[in-house]
Amino acid sequence: MKSFFFILIYMISTFASAGELHSLASADQAEEVEALIKNGSNINERLTSGSPGFYHGFTPLMSASMNCSVNTVGYLTKNQAQVNVISKLGDTALDLVIKQISAAREVSVIANQELDKCLESALILRSYKALTAVQLKK
Repeated sequence: MKSFFFILIYMISTFASAGELHSLASADQAEEVEALIKNGSNINERLTSGSPGFYHGFTPLMSASMNCSVNTVGYLTKNQAQVNVISKLGDTALDLVIKQISAAREVSVIANQELDKCLESALILRSYKALTAVQLKK
């Protein structure tokens, strides 16, 4: 019985840690992301259930890319995050950045700073040989 509770606590803390890692990656909190990874969080952990604000199958790099979190995208790619994972929705990290670039272009002047962050994130991903889902399927 004691081991069951230990496993249950471990599973809950692991999921909370994954959610925290994704939240921090999305918010471009690169230093906090680095601390979690150095303390054992999986740099490529995929969320396996719909968690508020995130999508099924996303990695921390996808969460960062979706919000053009340029500092976190840079940290994760430099530390061997897998750049060509495809989410359950059929997107790679590069696909998510491209979608944000398209959205930022439509919003006008207010989005110029956001567009710059997205373009920089895309360049980082491409420098690590990131591809779109369409390119991967060829």
